[in-house]
Amino acid sequence: RSGPVEKDATDDKGHRGAPADEGRRSLRLPLWDIFDLLYIASAKFGTPAQEVRLLVDTGSSNLWVGGRSYDTSASSTAVSLPGFEVQMLYGQGEVSGFEVQDTFCLAAVCMESQSLVKVTAVAGISGFGGLFDGLLGLAFPALSGMRGQTVLEELADKMPFRPLAFGLALRGAYTMGGGSMLLFGSPSELDSHAHRVVGRSAARSGVELPVLALDFEVE
Repeated sequence: RSGPVEKDATDDKGHRGAPADEGRRSLRLPLWDIFDLLYIASAKFGTPAQEVRLLVDTGSSNLWVGGRSYDTSASSTAVSLPGFEVQMLYGQGEVSGFEVQDTFCLAAVCMESQSLVKVTAVAGISGFGGLFDGLLGLAFPALSGMRGQTVLEELADKMPFRPLAFGLALRGAYTMGGGSMLLFGSPSELDSHAHRVVGRSAARSGVELPVLALDFEVE
């Protein structure tokens, strides 16, 4: 399985993003914060890259995207996994589709064989198709019903920061890049930010993928 690769500029496949912070060994993604209700990140699928908007969800673990915003037939790296339909039920609404694998990029980090659900039907999910094109699930991988690895599993296996942690810094700005961010990095890196919020190291109690309250400067 191919893992994430660092890209510091546009490559010959059209993938582009700001590099991960080498000094802090972390990856920062600006979020579009909509009234403190929805948090949306920009990502890219396929070759050449197709940009999409993904709703960040810490309560589910699958990665999915709607058919209109991502065309597998236009990607030379997309691989269909026929005969495996996925149905996902949420507290409000449901989604169904088929599992595929393709290149998936978060900022400068690209996973070359990321499993995702190419959605064929969405019901009862407010904001889909208007505010966002799909969903980035960041909950525990055991919740996934897919055959391939989740985004967190890919990052945890391949990235230089191990064990992997992630956190959210939410600033309430109704703009992309207005201050809210999603950060992936080592627990010690996120702990250093959490100190300024809670005044002590955030307890993890053996959890491998902790979620911490963060406070850090936007660069």
